[in-house]
Amino acid sequence: MAEKKFIVEIEKAKEAKDGRPSVGPVYRNVLVKDGFRPLAQGLQSCWDMFCESVKNYPNNRMLGEREIINGKLLRLSSVTYTALVSFGNVTVEQKEAAGNFGVKIYSWNDFLLLGLNKQFDIPIKKKTDICTIMYTSGTTGDPKGVMISNDSILSVISGVNLHLESMNEEVK
Repeated sequence: MAEKKFIVEIEKAKEAKDGRPSVGPVYRNVLVKDGFRPLAQGLQSCWDMFCESVKNYPNNRMLGEREIINGKLLRLSSVTYTALVSFGNVTVEQKEAAGNFGVKIYSWNDFLLLGLNKQFDIPIKKKTDICTIMYTSGTTGDPKGVMISNDSILSVISGVNLHLESMNEEVK
């Protein structure tokens, strides 16, 4: 039986020369050996993806939380997008410090209460807009925040979807 390949080499290793270090080969998932597929038309942001998902799958939940009591998962409760949210408690000092930078910070519980019985106009987003900031632990240096664009997250979701499609699965 032939061995199945999951990665392919798309660029050969380069020898060190002219004071530049050597570089190892570049590999890519076999599903995208010829390049990444284009993103779906009309999707500019994670908000667009959320809206499209709601339109196509109105009975599926996209975000939520599940409380676990005695090892059992309880009912999933819906959640809604719009501020810096901490999954832990937020102190008065942290709220004041965030306010000094023009930012509102909410604990998860306070955030859940914000959208009850309200409608919001969402500004138009672009692929190049920052979607989130991922904080690193600093294992190779100082801890820092890495800005991640809508385009980056949409690309990851598209890649995961392509991978699932190759296994006859689907993201809903």
